[in-house]
Amino acid sequence: MTVDLRLGIPGVAAWVAAGVVIGVPSIALPVAVGLWLAAAVLVVVAVRLRWVAIVALAIVAAALCCTAIAIQSPARFPASLSEDAHAGRHISGTATTTATLLPGRGNFAATLASVDGVAVSVPVLVFGDHPVGRIGIGTTIAIAGTLTAAEPGDDVSYLFFADDPPTVVAAPPWYLDWANGLRAGFLHA
Repeated sequence: MTVDLRLGIPGVAAWVAAGVVIGVPSIALPVAVGLWLAAAVLVVVAVRLRWVAIVALAIVAAALCCTAIAIQSPARFPASLSEDAHAGRHISGTATTTATLLPGRGNFAATLASVDGVAVSVPVLVFGDHPVGRIGIGTTIAIAGTLTAAEPGDDVSYLFFADDPPTVVAAPPWYLDWANGLRAGFLHA
């Protein structure tokens, strides 16, 4: 059996490009455009020179990663939540829980749904007081506190430091609530 390692080259190129562009998201769009142009040229050249095909594939893989990051960046860091506008400022909003909140836990993941009346959809990690009771996945909660941008490459966009425990605004939809009951039963057992 022969192992062909040539496909490792596009994989490494994609990972390197993604790592660089995630660290500096402002360059994602120009890098993606440049890589797509380079890939187009190399695909034309690859028709005549077969060995160029692997290089063209590597550039296409890197361009795909950069394009995905360029498309997602505005959603993860919306202009309405810019550091200049919210640095150290007290804000209030609603969020949807993405994990079960239990009394006695200090932080939890959520998706910020609105900030000061402006609709957003941003992953956050909320720090603060413990919830009063169990809050299931998909529950809409009200939170108030300060917002700080997370490090580039984190799985959340912002860190939210809440002043008070979260309060429930709306129950989770039925298709998530049945699973919350199942989780609670497993925890009890």
